[in-house]
Amino acid sequence: MRRSQSSIPPVIKYSEFQFPPIWHAFLALLVTISLGIAYASAVSIFWGWLTGGGLSIIAIWWWVSKGIQIQISDEHIQIGKLQIDPKHIGKVSALNAEEFLARIRGGAHRQDVFVLRNVNRGGIEIEIRDNRDPFCHWVVSSKHPSRLASSISSRS
Repeated sequence: MRRSQSSIPPVIKYSEFQFPPIWHAFLALLVTISLGIAYASAVSIFWGWLTGGGLSIIAIWWWVSKGIQIQISDEHIQIGKLQIDPKHIGKVSALNAEEFLARIRGGAHRQDVFVLRNVNRGGIEIEIRDNRDPFCHWVVSSKHPSRLASSISSRS
């Protein structure tokens, strides 16, 4: 990634955070609270609270850390850990929920990158025009597919 020579931070044009499914957090909390109860009955209430509370905090931190940050700025497009320069972006298509499900089920290619969280609202398809990149499309779920697609299209 190129860094700008000026000290002005890049302007964020669009930002979205997608959490993992909530049942992951509930399952992790079920396990940590059960372990806390087991320690409370076996050792002492203090150790039970300490174990259950400490592990629950770690479980919630883990759940939040698995979320996906989408940021569109002047200098780059970042989706999770993926980052690309806007000059390598081709066609960007916003897909409603039905089109998105058809794209990820029947229209998938071997050279696609999928970033999926909640497919109920749809997503976008980004064409990648970089000869060095082994992938030809990024297929990304989004809370607001049309806003995300328009912010990428206006940037590239």
